[in-house]
Amino acid sequence: MPESPLEFLAVCNNYVVMKNVTNVVHTFGGHLHCVPSVIAATEHLERRKMDGVILDMVLDGALELIKFIRDGRSNRQSAIFVCVEHRKDTSAVLAAGANFIFYKPLIDATMLQILQAAAPMMEAERRRYFRHEVAALVSLSLAGTEHKAVLSNLSETGMAVRSLQAFPPNAAVDFAFELPSGPVIKGHGEIMWSNKAGSAGIKFNFLSDRGSRELPEWLEAASSRSTKSRMKRVDP
Repeated sequence: MPESPLEFLAVCNNYVVMKNVTNVVHTFGGHLHCVPSVIAATEHLERRKMDGVILDMVLDGALELIKFIRDGRSNRQSAIFVCVEHRKDTSAVLAAGANFIFYKPLIDATMLQILQAAAPMMEAERRRYFRHEVAALVSLSLAGTEHKAVLSNLSETGMAVRSLQAFPPNAAVDFAFELPSGPVIKGHGEIMWSNKAGSAGIKFNFLSDRGSRELPEWLEAASSRSTKSRMKRVDP
């Protein structure tokens, strides 16, 4: 897995709060995106996968944004950090789906400790979603019809394939493929997106017992091999 910084989206229009958040995320070593409103945040989150969202609860629609994230697809498991004025607001934001609370006035050292405590959770979620480039043949079965495709990238939660045929979105699909120097993975999923060029994204809804055990192991080994290869290329 690439050693890239964790990605954060800060949703705030207050200079003092944004300054605190910026300082803390940079000290933490994360990469920060900033938007001033809930509407802008919604548009950003529909386009990008974020590891963490930092939300100032004084914004109009802030509580609804938390619910939007939790009801969505690509960011529903992202860590949500909220900045609140009063401790009495804690119950509502936690019930909506927030994970961590920053109390105002914000204290950089405290915020940094919370980010560091949340880091293992965010890194584990990134590993689940990170796409590894893989070339392998895939057998697909849709509505009883067999198709052949080529696997282009793979994660613990899904894969992208290329085929001579365009597949209908939301269709149920059975699949099987053999990983290079690895196990045969079988399971059942759903076509999440497709295009006329024959590319499609498949979400894994079920993996066989062997697949659920061996796919994460294979991906972890592939990440280690990729990391070692990059280290060799940069050695003098």
